Amino acid sequence: MGKLGKVSGERGESRGESRAERSRVLKRTATGLLPLTMLVGAGCGSGNSGTAEGGLAQTAETTEAPSTGLPSCAESRHIAVFDFFGFLSASDQDLRQWLDDPTDAPDVRPGTVETVSGYRSAGYEIAYLTTVPVNMTIGDVPIDDAIRDWLAQHGFPGGGGTTIMTWESGDAIVGITNQLLRFAGQDINVDIGYTDNEDKAYAIITGGVPAEHMYTIGSGAGTEGSTAIPEDDVIRHANFVASLDKICED
Repeated sequence: MGKLGKVSGERGESRGESRAERSRVLKRTATGLLPLTMLVGAGCGSGNSGTAEGGLAQTAETTEAPSTGLPSCAESRHIAVFDFFGFLSASDQDLRQWLDDPTDAPDVRPGTVETVSGYRSAGYEIAYLTTVPVNMTIGDVPIDDAIRDWLAQHGFPGGGGTTIMTWESGDAIVGITNQLLRFAGQDINVDIGYTDNEDKAYAIITGGVPAEHMYTIGSGAGTEGSTAIPEDDVIRHANFVASLDKICED
């Protein structure tokens, strides 16, 4: 396949397809194929346990942090989904420009690093979503490695508790819903979504994210009953995320 092939830009979507037909397909995706490839295993790491040592006279005491009453992140798993091209990056056109010139990496959208980091700090696992074919390359670098390097360069959370999702086969939009439903089948609560794309908002909501927790900007703002971020001001929105209570403890 060519660099973009049938993806038609990063969206991977044909506007000629009827919404009714897509709805019928999405209703069957829980038992269908899994077109999205999980490139980094998601999992909420547990904290390291320490050993306290008492002195000869046993004057030293073990001090334990007071319990917050929150469940362990390993036992209570929640995930927030972020669309890479067009939300984390500044423009939907970033993929095309990156393909044409591998040295022209996407600009980061202001406020997105803080938003993603806020959810990670609160105990959410993070899924970085694209509909880019898994065999695509940026220059001679596999797309997953290019994305991973870009995320690290800009300070996004990585490693354990994060996942990169790319398109493997079939309809990429249907694949989004399919994977989110599979998360649910693994007892991972799919709570939050972010995109600038109406079709992806539809797929993420169908995959289980409540519409009021599906945050949208740009041309996708407010579509499918989602919550539009006012004036696309993700910096201000990041302040809201930073105020959220923790949902679990490592």
